[in-house]
Amino acid sequence: MKNILIVEDDILIARFIESVLVHKEYNVVGIVKSASELLEIMKTVCIDLIFMDINIEESMDGIGLARHINMKASYPILFLSAYGDDATIEDAMGSYVVGYLVKPVAPKNIIAALNVAKNIIGSMKKVVKDDTLYLGEETFYNKEFSVVTYQGEEVSLTQKEKKILKILVQNKGSTVSIENIKNYVWTDENISLSSLRVKINSLKVKLTHVQIMSVYGQGYILSLS
Repeated sequence: MKNILIVEDDILIARFIESVLVHKEYNVVGIVKSASELLEIMKTVCIDLIFMDINIEESMDGIGLARHINMKASYPILFLSAYGDDATIEDAMGSYVVGYLVKPVAPKNIIAALNVAKNIIGSMKKVVKDDTLYLGEETFYNKEFSVVTYQGEEVSLTQKEKKILKILVQNKGSTVSIENIKNYVWTDENISLSSLRVKINSLKVKLTHVQIMSVYGQGYILSLS
């Protein structure tokens, strides 16, 4: 854990945190004060940890922003907040949260939180490997959120397309019968074979680097070879 981004709209607090991190030889890759600035900088820098203030500029607060970015990838979050009540802390918790600091915060508390975060992130990396599946050229599937990303950007899929992909992922390398796909995706709805093929083809068009293959007369298979 080396590269840290600070999301804080109070520049004095941000600079204070930066000075503590730099003193401990961490690399502060940037200081941003809003969701839009964070999403922009994430396109160009490698981030190992995000110090995230809960109350930031714009309509999306830090908790919502943390959830949003972790729908696409795994970014460990260390929250900062002026609020230490149980309700706020409970709302902030998520699988990607590695710490919660209440302002004002002392240097020793920041350092202690970083040490704890290191251990948690080490464990998280093992989980991420299990939760993320490589589908093809720069294409990844997040099993927890059923989200596909290509070159770091989320691929827009309909709910039906997500369910089709999910059952194929669950049975990767094996043929999933047409009947099983129908029952899983459409449950009690009646759907024709031609309509199913249209949905599968639409999915294949969106996921050009993913090998979803038809097995004649049987069903479909997701090949990861």
